[in-house]
Amino acid sequence: MNKTTNKKNEITITSLNTMGLFNFDSFKGFLMSWDSIERGKKISDVLLKENADIISLQEVHTYKFLTAIKSRLTRYKYSCYVRSILGPRGGLVILSKIPLEKPIYQNFQDRGTVFNSSIVAILRRSGVLFAKTTNMNFFILNTHLTQNSDFDWGNKNRFYKYIKSQLVQILKLIKNLSNESRFTILTGDFNLDKKSTLYKTFIKSGDLIDTFAKHESPTMHQFFLPKPKKARRLDYIFISSNESRIQITNRSHIFTGRYIIKKSKLVYLSDHVGLKITFSTI
Repeated sequence: MNKTTNKKNEITITSLNTMGLFNFDSFKGFLMSWDSIERGKKISDVLLKENADIISLQEVHTYKFLTAIKSRLTRYKYSCYVRSILGPRGGLVILSKIPLEKPIYQNFQDRGTVFNSSIVAILRRSGVLFAKTTNMNFFILNTHLTQNSDFDWGNKNRFYKYIKSQLVQILKLIKNLSNESRFTILTGDFNLDKKSTLYKTFIKSGDLIDTFAKHESPTMHQFFLPKPKKARRLDYIFISSNESRIQITNRSHIFTGRYIIKKSKLVYLSDHVGLKITFSTI
């Protein structure tokens, strides 16, 4: 009896930074090259096989790329994003089999400046996309923080105060949403090193569960980083639970290797590794 109940209550979520602006065959193409469209379709194929209930995607910057990714994902009837001129605002998209209410987008108040090379966060209007499930009483949040191109998370780093401000804003949002739901799932590319003080403070302040807390492996492919920078764990799926006891029944990394596109080219589908968790509420 318990096994049947737990299985019925299980929810699977995946999260991936798709790196939507580049063609990875050469790493020189901008916006939507033909190869990027093929890459989007292949991402769709892989996500279809992973068969999650909810998919959180970052860096889906154009509608053309979004269409390529959604091409095989016809089971996902609920497509959540907020429109901007070229594509989804912030590059953030949530695809779901579970019914979701109308999504809401909250801009980050502090996104950096042109002078500290945070221009991308400004242009894409970085923030948090979130939606509530219609009949399961939880929120799914998707975010992408300002990129820390220095790979230095000390308090004297030029990006430190912006990332810290964004984390504080996320915690306030989660606290506000906690009054309306049993638990909250927070996914995304946090550009936040797991070993940093910022990470530790964020977890403690929000009483968050890091579903990959025991994993130290990077969520970026070293292939795309210039020497001497080393790949870090920057992508996360966090859970904030108010009343429900959460049990993680499975966790894995996806998009860990290269894939064949256009019959012969063997490429990474993103510069990031994806995350996948299955959990149940007790």
